Amino acid sequence: MRNDAMTSHQRGAKRWQFSLRTFLIVALCLGATPLGVQQYRKWHSANLWANLEAARADRDRVQQLWNEANLQFKSNKDGSSRAQEQAARQQYFTARDKVAITWQQLVELYGVEGIIEMRIVDRNGEKCLIPYK
Repeated sequence: MRNDAMTSHQRGAKRWQFSLRTFLIVALCLGATPLGVQQYRKWHSANLWANLEAARADRDRVQQLWNEANLQFKSNKDGSSRAQEQAARQQYFTARDKVAITWQQLVELYGVEGIIEMRIVDRNGEKCLIPYK
């Protein structure tokens, strides 16, 4: 007897491995994506949109603070609030850069035309991204 002879269990495992590989290749060629991949893409997209909204809100809040600090600096001629105005300005530009980075991530995901053709709709308390018709 040969030592390298396969048992029936090993042959079954090889057959199963071959059939699984074939199934995955056929599914990939037909364009079928696993459910986990679709869920991840949906989560990733929703996360990017939420990050964009949060970055915009933070930018708007910091811009208001900068405006207030700037008015205080202009009304106070001795320059005591100059440091506050500079700090607020730096915070604004940092927040603005964060919005730009998040927007660029969305453009990389959808393309500019893809973003323009989409709108956010509130369905049963959940925000959904759907294309315009």
